[in-house]
Amino acid sequence: MSPALASRSALLAEPPAEPHASPGVAQSSSARAQSGWNLQLERVSKTYGAANVVDDLSLHIAAGEFFSLLGPSGGGKTTTLNMVGGFELPSLGRILLGGADITQLPPHRRDINTVFQSYALFPHLSVTDNVAFGLRRKRVAESEIKRRVGEMLELVALTGHEARRPSQLSGGQQQRVALARALVNRPKLLLLDEPLGALDLKLRKQMQIELKRIQSEVGITFLFVTHDQEEAMVMSDRLAVMSGGRVMQVGEPHAVYDHPANAFVATFLGASNLLDGALLGADGAHQRVRLSQGGEMLAATPVVNAAPKQGERVQVGVRPEKVVLHAPGADVPAGWNAVDGQVDLVTYIGVSHQYNITVQGGAAFTVVAQNLGAGPLPQRGDAVRLGWQPQHTFMVEPSSSNETEQEHGTHTP
Repeated sequence: MSPALASRSALLAEPPAEPHASPGVAQSSSARAQSGWNLQLERVSKTYGAANVVDDLSLHIAAGEFFSLLGPSGGGKTTTLNMVGGFELPSLGRILLGGADITQLPPHRRDINTVFQSYALFPHLSVTDNVAFGLRRKRVAESEIKRRVGEMLELVALTGHEARRPSQLSGGQQQRVALARALVNRPKLLLLDEPLGALDLKLRKQMQIELKRIQSEVGITFLFVTHDQEEAMVMSDRLAVMSGGRVMQVGEPHAVYDHPANAFVATFLGASNLLDGALLGADGAHQRVRLSQGGEMLAATPVVNAAPKQGERVQVGVRPEKVVLHAPGADVPAGWNAVDGQVDLVTYIGVSHQYNITVQGGAAFTVVAQNLGAGPLPQRGDAVRLGWQPQHTFMVEPSSSNETEQEHGTHTP
């Protein structure tokens, strides 16, 4: 380990100035509520020269919440995490932890620990000594260190690995050691910067469940940074989608997925099929939209952003798994939206088939249909009719050019 990395690891492992009651492996609901503190960012900005990397960001993260910052590279999420951890100072704004202003405090004076993608373990130390490092710097009694390290290793399912060194562990086990080392200091907030990015797909999925289980048991507030949409949805109580240094939308994963605020969120958090149009007005519980390609469509009344005015440009969208394929010219159920198209590509993906379809007017559609083994499947070149329910149709404001650049990775961080 380089001297710089060792110095940073020591800084991250240093415990808070004041001791806190032991969280234990299992806790009552009242104890869990006291384990983590709320985090508040008030109009925080960070500039590097002329580049505004984080732009007037305000967030409130509840005590004990698993909150994720999700976005593409250059979106501002890691810079936000670094400002919360004290590794960067905001150009403007305030950061409060548990109601106390920590904006100018150095990292070791914040009741915060960080887990990085690189783990930053000491290669010459055993699992026990890595986890105990911060406690020994604080001169905690050896009997207390033994008890707390034992609790943490049990929590992260590493009992029996105490004497091993990092080189003798798998990637997932090293990740657990890094997590135990951070948690043993009993922080009020744990920051996680792409901590699963170095793991293979199967292990990453396992660790997603483990991380959520551990966070639920200890009750510490987690602030998690990722560019992986599935990862954020699996683990988060709430998430914020960021682009261009701004928060596009905040909410529970299912709410953001089903009711995206704009086209960027719709296409970044999962896949979406979008059609251009103009708002005609209300039609009962839905909104009627005239499509640019011709025809009309019903969409759910927008619940996120302010409703557009009649005649304004909008986009209507539907998720690929909500679309049902029909034979050409077939009648779809009454009240459903429908559009005709031609199959360009069929891809087998195990539990389902993915269909790439060009619909009338030239728009590209993706449809995911579960493999149920019922009837012949559409093939490349076949004409099809696509149908879906209006309540599965969302209406969004179109993306700005800056958001489009972000989505395609052309933004300079």
